[in-house]
Amino acid sequence: RVLFIAYNFPPHGGAGVQRSLKFVKYLPQFGWQPLVVTTTAEASPIQDPTLLQDIPPHTPITRIPGFSIFHLQQQAQKYRLHRLAVLLNVLLQIPDPTRFWAKKIQPTLDDLIRQHQPELIYTTSGPYSAHLAGRWLRQRTNLPWLADFRDPWSQNLLMPYAPGYRALNARLERQVLTTADKITCVSRPWLNDLQQNLGHSPGKFTVLPNGYDETDLETSPLPASGERFILTHIGSFYRNRRPDELIQAVEQLVAHGRVPAEKLLIRFIGKNAQRFAPDHPSFEAIDY
Repeated sequence: RVLFIAYNFPPHGGAGVQRSLKFVKYLPQFGWQPLVVTTTAEASPIQDPTLLQDIPPHTPITRIPGFSIFHLQQQAQKYRLHRLAVLLNVLLQIPDPTRFWAKKIQPTLDDLIRQHQPELIYTTSGPYSAHLAGRWLRQRTNLPWLADFRDPWSQNLLMPYAPGYRALNARLERQVLTTADKITCVSRPWLNDLQQNLGHSPGKFTVLPNGYDETDLETSPLPASGERFILTHIGSFYRNRRPDELIQAVEQLVAHGRVPAEKLLIRFIGKNAQRFAPDHPSFEAIDY
């Protein structure tokens, strides 16, 4: 058995759910029974109940509601305490807004350890607070712990520009990296950043890229010859992750007659998709 701590899990939707869901779906085929610890459905604004169909029957799932700090920020802003609102936003979100959830689940983790006696602890981020729960449990039980990183932590480009904020996160990150027995990451550059923070023990790091589930494609018909070529980006656009170069290249190809506009479709599916997609017949945007 593996104690599987994943804040983002169906019926939550979005890209961050897929990796955890597919692990839970296929781990039993390799002799591992996941014991999932996650939050409640309403904790995420993105919902996709269809993903529940991928969870193997009889998979133990424990759902624990979290504590939100957003109402504290709203109260501070209501009374024009802007500095306090900013301070709450920074101090109470180290490493992220789910830190109180990671603390709240500790008694439940203790109970699950006693009841099911798992052989392994698994945590996945973001949110990073899941790793704080994993570190606490590793030190408490001495069970081996695998920490999975789907996103950068202290080197994340979306981290708030507050004095000392990145340094505090780097310190927490280093504590997690030091304590974890194994560390997986979706890409080599991000893994290199983690290794640089730790400074040693390269043997504990492994690149485990994102993949795809072949069964998801079994009912998808192949496009007929002559139909539009469709290129789809699924994910969010933000500050330093923008499709500007792709848009420019497509517009130039169409303008110069290299590619007919009616034969090409670029789909942006995700947060801020409509904001970044140009008003062009070769582009389509779907926000979620």
